[in-house]
Amino acid sequence: MLLLAAALIVSLAACGGTETEAETDPAAGAETAEEAADPAAGGEDAVDATARDVYDAVQENEARAMQTTYRVTGSVDEINADHCVIDSLRVYLPAEELAELNPGDTITFVGTVSGTEEETVTMGGGSHTTTWIDFANAQRTETPESALATAAPTVLDEDAYLTGLVERQHTNGLPEGAKGIAVYGLELAKADNPARLAQDYGGQFCQISGIVFSIESDGIVLGYTQFNASGDLGAIGANGGVKVELSADDLAALSALDDVTVTGTFQADDSGTWAAVLTDGAVVA
Repeated sequence: MLLLAAALIVSLAACGGTETEAETDPAAGAETAEEAADPAAGGEDAVDATARDVYDAVQENEARAMQTTYRVTGSVDEINADHCVIDSLRVYLPAEELAELNPGDTITFVGTVSGTEEETVTMGGGSHTTTWIDFANAQRTETPESALATAAPTVLDEDAYLTGLVERQHTNGLPEGAKGIAVYGLELAKADNPARLAQDYGGQFCQISGIVFSIESDGIVLGYTQFNASGDLGAIGANGGVKVELSADDLAALSALDDVTVTGTFQADDSGTWAAVLTDGAVVA
């Protein structure tokens, strides 16, 4: 009996030791934890996306979006102590990397959605809810030089929201020969809901047409024509038109009241000087 008991004890001890070793292998555990904490571990399989693509994916199916690794390129709108803001994305990065950034910089990061938060802002007689999308473990990666050059711009002249705001002011139809509809629409949008304007368009690569209202040392101010009763050329509203940063070569080729189409990265203007600002602008027509 004693020999049998001893044999059982040895057998159980051997089995227990084998099971413990398999479950708590330090090397295997460390590798799994490291991979889980590294958002770039699956970088080769990351989905290339804009901030708007991520927003749309979250709205469609948040659970699925949180299981997807994204590679996002976008323009930095705001920099805080522990994160930067790209459109509706809050991208958490090390403090030393955030310290090197400036608003308007284009960056690329890889990561997965870690959560969302809704923030409601009341302004005037209405309110607007912003859905913030967090990337808690984002990792910077190299931004392709052609990231913006190859991107198809958002054509603001065809934007239904902006056009609708203008049509609401002109219930009998837009004046014949009206130009710069989107410029006028952006001015109305800023007055209507500046928070929505910043969320819907901030950081996007955009195209817009209008009239050169004024030429400054670093760019132009776009206005619009024939939207008032007298049809004054170059009329500009209370929210200051659209500031477009341009190169010296582009500026040298322009004159006041020229029809022009430009591209650039959309930035909300918090100073109240303009309806919006397009940074890194270029004349395309």
